[in-house]
Amino acid sequence: RSGYRVLVTANNPITRFLFVVFANPPPQADFVAALADLGAVKKGDERLEQHLQSLYLTQCEKCEKQIYAQAFLWRKGEDVPYAKLYECPHCKDSGERITTDSDKDIALQIAGTDTLHRTRLFERVVSLKDEDRVYAEEAIEHYLPRPLYVLGTILNRLDSLDLNESRHRALTALLLLAFDAGNTLWGHPAERPRPKLLNTPSQFRENNLWTMLERGIRLFAESGSPVVVEAWPKKIPETGGICIYEGRLKDLAHEVKREIPIAAVVASIPRPNQAFWTLSALWAGWLWGSDAVEPYKVALRRRRYDWAWSATALFAMFSHLDELLADGVPFFGLMPEPEAPFMTSALTAASAAGFKLESVALRTEHDPVQVLWKSGKKSASAEIEVETARNAMRSYIVARGEPAGYLHLHTAGLIALAEVNALKQANDEFDFAMRKTQSMMEQALKDS
Repeated sequence: RSGYRVLVTANNPITRFLFVVFANPPPQADFVAALADLGAVKKGDERLEQHLQSLYLTQCEKCEKQIYAQAFLWRKGEDVPYAKLYECPHCKDSGERITTDSDKDIALQIAGTDTLHRTRLFERVVSLKDEDRVYAEEAIEHYLPRPLYVLGTILNRLDSLDLNESRHRALTALLLLAFDAGNTLWGHPAERPRPKLLNTPSQFRENNLWTMLERGIRLFAESGSPVVVEAWPKKIPETGGICIYEGRLKDLAHEVKREIPIAAVVASIPRPNQAFWTLSALWAGWLWGSDAVEPYKVALRRRRYDWAWSATALFAMFSHLDELLADGVPFFGLMPEPEAPFMTSALTAASAAGFKLESVALRTEHDPVQVLWKSGKKSASAEIEVETARNAMRSYIVARGEPAGYLHLHTAGLIALAEVNALKQANDEFDFAMRKTQSMMEQALKDS
């Protein structure tokens, strides 16, 4: 919107779609109309909206009228929900209430036809003979029968709806919110941050998915004025826009070398997120079929994401990026949800790839860390020394003038080691280098 031309690499089909939607959002009227068109489709003698909402019907404990539950609450491994959340529009009673026999019967009734709907959705992702079948089956296990029925029913109708491109894009965006809200990863009470592992908590929410579709309209429709978006290799105007390369940075680097004069890099440094990456493959198959999943199938297979793996992957990213850049190009990185091993992983990978650390801005573990690097030549690595980190930590504490948490001290030590290129020796594996750094950090803090 400021008039710059931006080139984005996006291998994940879900994030690629979100780039397009937020850069060029359909008008709010298209979101409303698309959801209305979907709700008006017939399911037997009922409108689809009425049919799907009826799956969440429950009785108000106070006035005993039939209302729609906002969510049902489950315990891991049980066959029926133990509680429900609602807000009665008649008597205004609201909150968490124990489920009735009727609530449990509806859940059991839907579970009785689960195999058919589960198989249909599964086959949108991979074929029955696909060697990755087992991974897709594991991922889809994180959906209960009711949300799976709702999503499958909507997807079957989506293929036959006569929508223009803008409305179809709007409805697809809303469906993504329902996909995300419909799995069993969201704990109750919602104390833990967004899930990063495919791990169902001991107590979790089953959201009313039609309500989630209605809530999503405001999120997407208010994302601002449109920006020109094109797919690589189409050109974008001199006045600014976004060009999306549908693939990996590695492939782009080999394709263009240094032919594009890149003036700056802005990136969110990815932290391992098995839940989002695996489910992205599942969602891409549901929306666009197995062909959309194929280039991203590795996300279905991979189960273990440790910090050494993260550093190795980030090093590959930084190295491929370096092939695209002249020396001295600034790289502004945002690191969401920071913690000590994430900081070690990113700073070690960047340093090993030849990027020079310029500055780091860190507030709390709830704020994204801001990091500025500059591209350059790889320089010789230095031996890691405990006094380098210890002095940096002491200087930081003195300058701060008040107590600091471990993350800040750890980062101060990392910055000092990065400045002298001591985070990784040339022949060390990332796993060994990071363990050595961590051991040295602990040693630096043990001395009074």
